[in-house]
Parts: sequence; structure tokens; C-alpha cells
Amino acid sequence: MKKISLILIPVLILILLASRHDSKVSPDSSNLINNPSVESINKITNKPNNWSSDSWGENQTKFTYDKKKSQDGKNSLKVEIAKYTDGDAKWLSKPIPVFSDKEYNFSNYYKSSVPTDTVVRFTDDHNQITYKTLGTNPPSNSWKKINYTIKTPLNTTELTVFQIIGSVGFLQTDSYSLKYATVPIITNNIPNNSLEQASNENSNLPLAWQTNNNGANSAKFTYLKDGHNGGRSVKTQITGYTGGDAKWHYTPQPIEPEASYRFTDLYKSNIQSEVIVAFTQDDESTIYQSLKNAPASSSWNEYSDMITTPVGSQEVTVYHLIAGIGYLITDDYSLIPVSVPGFNRAIVTLTFDDGFESVYKNGLPLMKKYDISSTQYIISNMINEPNYMSKSQIARLQSNGHEIGSHTKSHADLTSLTLNDLKNELAQSKIDLERKFNSITNLAIPYGAHNDQVITQTKQYYRSARTTDTGYNSITTFNPYQLRIQEVNNSTTPQEIASWVDKAIQDKVWLIILYHRIEDKGGLFSTTPKIFEENLSYIKTSDVKTATLNQALDELTPQL
Repeated sequence: MKKISLILIPVLILILLASRHDSKVSPDSSNLINNPSVESINKITNKPNNWSSDSWGENQTKFTYDKKKSQDGKNSLKVEIAKYTDGDAKWLSKPIPVFSDKEYNFSNYYKSSVPTDTVVRFTDDHNQITYKTLGTNPPSNSWKKINYTIKTPLNTTELTVFQIIGSVGFLQTDSYSLKYATVPIITNNIPNNSLEQASNENSNLPLAWQTNNNGANSAKFTYLKDGHNGGRSVKTQITGYTGGDAKWHYTPQPIEPEASYRFTDLYKSNIQSEVIVAFTQDDESTIYQSLKNAPASSSWNEYSDMITTPVGSQEVTVYHLIAGIGYLITDDYSLIPVSVPGFNRAIVTLTFDDGFESVYKNGLPLMKKYDISSTQYIISNMINEPNYMSKSQIARLQSNGHEIGSHTKSHADLTSLTLNDLKNELAQSKIDLERKFNSITNLAIPYGAHNDQVITQTKQYYRSARTTDTGYNSITTFNPYQLRIQEVNNSTTPQEIASWVDKAIQDKVWLIILYHRIEDKGGLFSTTPKIFEENLSYIKTSDVKTATLNQALDELTPQL
């Protein structure tokens, strides 16, 4: 055996020491980044193991291994640019072996004086390198956590993620993490439907769920450790309220357009809660659909309602929310496709709210031309007012076969009234209208705003109540005091309305269409005479049964 030169021995010792420190593994075995909090130091180089610094372009850069200020532990990474023309600077870890076509969750903490970018670098099996910017991070004077999901391209073998600075200023980073993304279990078209899976990045959040509140309110969101089924549920609580709402909701999921689904969840609450469906359309716009409200319940109660997906729907999420001081706890979500049992035949009813004069001038001649009668919901205090129909015009509509219904006395938000004022809005409107136009049996609720008290009082005076809740009225969804509609505004196309009619005919359901004004340049809640005639023509040529609201109730109620 050859002897080793004494001169080489110190060199070998240095190599072995460096090797020993570089091979130190992360204390968190699920974290794929070695030395993620940069606590492990290479005693030879006095720099963090597994990390290196890099810059390019024309800039004056300083890299610091800060051993005093950190987010977690003792050490952090800092880069400062004093002069800048172009390029960037960053600390980066060694490339990490990964699988291709898989999702990973990345996070780190940072402080910075300027905006910075987070970039991922992929290496494939042919050593080809590609870059992808994950996002831009705003300046932050305190430690701020960022999270990104990374989907590796096909044939990827390695990646590394770095936060870069590309202007005069500083960037300090710490506590890096790269983990395999936990895929939420999808049950009944809802990810993590029983909320049992906690997020990888934040154990106080359920996987694939997030919170949202808007408007002026003080909302608190809690991921509870008990539930209806299993050990978890979510709670929304509002302690101060002026406006808006607050809710938990899941990541939008694919859905079939022009289909029927039943949504359910289990809930507890001390106030009435609302359920809103948000559809993402193929043009990336969003359509919202209101379902029925859920009454307060001190014990677990099942909420259930039908959803009809619009034409062009691609994804859906459902918001079970509160819009007032109180709390709501939810669990066990489900969205299941269903076949809707039909009536003997489809019926289409045209309804008009408010009693605008344009309906008489522009709408009546067209409805007479196509021999279609409507239901006109009149605000009793607005008769003979400017831009509203006169008593004689309403009487002529009635003599032409159109039904007259109530839209209350003054179009107030009925949910905001005292009990006496609510009764007055409902009763006095009926009395005033019946003095002029005979029997008034049906109501359209202003703004569609209703709660248990509104419905209870409405039943004392009217046969039905039409809301602004979106949908179709079928055997399974039929509620005469929460009748659903499809609403027309100035962006509604004849093709959309034709699709509603086709859907009603296909499923043998009751379609109630809501109009307001029939005029050119009439604002949001209007449609033009030209489009209105196209609607009437399509309805007529479809050979579908048309009826006033009262006539439809007469035919459909015995079939329930």
C-alpha cells in the first residue's frame, strides 16, 4: 500500500469535514429542502449548508448570512442591492430531485423593502432548464409567509425555488419548505367535503378551503376540532356588522352545464344564513345563483336545495354564508347530479316587476301580437307616478288577460321592517290594488329579500310569493312562497332566454321569467323591444304552454 503524503492529510480532512456537513438532512423529513431554516453551518465556508448565492446583470450586490435576525431559529439569508441597472440577485438551495407531472407546495418567510419575485427553475431528463415565475411579493417590514403550488412539467427531474430581488433595496428570507402536495379527497363533487384533511401549509385551515369576507363587518373564521361527521368543521362568526357577508368556501370544481344538482350540507347557526352558488363560465366570467335561505338552528340541521347550472358553466363553488351578527358552523358538504321529476308539461310564465310605463307602451302590443299573457306585479303607491303605469293603463292590461299582482305598497326591504310595518306593506297594497283591479292573490317580494317572518306574514294575505332566487320550479323544488325565476337584464341575450325555455321543455318544469322595463337605453334592469319580441317569438314557436302565475298555480298544484 502506498503511503499518503503528509501534505495531503490536511486537505483530506477538510474535504471530509465539508462532506459531513453538506450531507446533513432536514430535521423535518417531509420537507424536501435540506437545511430549510439555514441553521446548519458549514464550518469551513461559514455559510449555510445546501445554499449558495447568485447574481447576474449590472448591479452592486451584497450577500449576508445573518446570524442575529431570523424568523425561526438564529439564522436567515439576506441580499442587498446598493446600485442597480439590470439583472437580479438571490440565495438558492441545491436542486431537489422531484417527480414529473406532480404538485408540490412551496413556502418561505421574507422581509423586503421592495417588491420581489418568486421563481422556480426546472431541470428535465435532458438537462434542459426552464424557468417559471410563481408570483410577485409586496414589500413587508415584518416577516411574511408566502405559499405557492408548483406543478412540475413532464420529464422534470429536479427543481429549485428562489425569491429574487431586482432593484435597489434588501430581501431577507428564512424557513423554506417544499412538500408533496396533499391531494384533497373529492366526495360527491366537493373536495375535502367533511373537512377532515388539514392543509399542509397551515394546520388551522382545511385542505382546499379558504375564507372570504367583504363589506363592513368583523368576521372571525375557525377550523373547529369537532363536527357533525368526524372530527372537524368550520365556523364563521361576525361580531360587528354594517354590510357585506362572510363565508368559508371550497376550491371551485368542474361541473356539467345545463344540468341539475342537489346541494346539501349540515349546519348550526344562531341567525338565518344564505346560500349562494358561484359558476365560472367558459369566458371566465362569474354567474351567481341564490338558493333558499337556511333558518337558524341550535342543533345540526340538513340544508338541501336544487341547483340548475347555466349554459357555458365550467366550474362551481357554493357559499354558505352569514350577513349579520351571529355564527354559522358547517360540515359534510355534497353536490350530487340528479334527474328532476317533471310535471305533466312545461309552463312558461312572464312576470314584470314595479309597473313601469314602458311595459304598457312597448310590451303590451308585442304580447298581444303573440297572444301571451303575463303577471304584472304593481307597487301600489307608484300608480300614476312619472314613468309608472296609470290606473287606466293597468286596467287595460288586466282586460287583455294579464294578471295583476302585488309588489307591496312602497317596495321596501321587508326583512328590515318591524312586524307592524311589514303587515302594512303586505295588507295595504292588497287592499289598494283590489279596490282598483279586483282580486289580488300573488306577491313579488321586493329585492327578493325574505326571511321566516316575511314568509309567515305573506301567507296571511297571498297565495304565493315570487322571489329573485334563480332556478326552475319542479316537483322537488316547488315552494309556492319561494318561487324561483330567471331574470332578464340588459346583458341577457335571446340565446340565453331560449336556453331557459329549452331546459323547461326538456325537464317539464315551470319557468318564471322576470322582466322590469321594455325600452331602449333603459339601464341595467331592462331589455329592448327588439329582444323582447325575439323572446316572445321563440316561446311561441317552441309550442310551450304559457300561463299567468295564477293559472300556472291552478294547473301545477294538484300534481304535487
